[in-house]
Amino acid sequence: MKKFILAALSAIFLAAPAYAGSMTIEFAPEDGDKVTIILDSTAQTATIGDQTSPYSWDETGKTLCGGEAEQKVCVTFDEVSHDVGFTTGYTRNDGVTGTATVISVTE
Repeated sequence: MKKFILAALSAIFLAAPAYAGSMTIEFAPEDGDKVTIILDSTAQTATIGDQTSPYSWDETGKTLCGGEAEQKVCVTFDEVSHDVGFTTGYTRNDGVTGTATVISVTE
């Protein structure tokens, strides 16, 4: 579950209110396997496979947080966009870094 929460949080940088619908993002951490996440901007959830997690987003700080209080994880992104093909770097609060790429956006 912790791996899911960390991956889901890595996705949320693209959940700014500039789109309504869903967004698919591929995450490539420097120390692990790629993960694909689907964001639902209406429900404010991120889904990996059959697991879903809620999130919160601080657009000003480019920081997202999620998970339960005792497992709360935050991620800060270099840049923010919801354009297909956009790629940016990110750093989780546990020090893991990587890149995230927007694969698709639906309204």
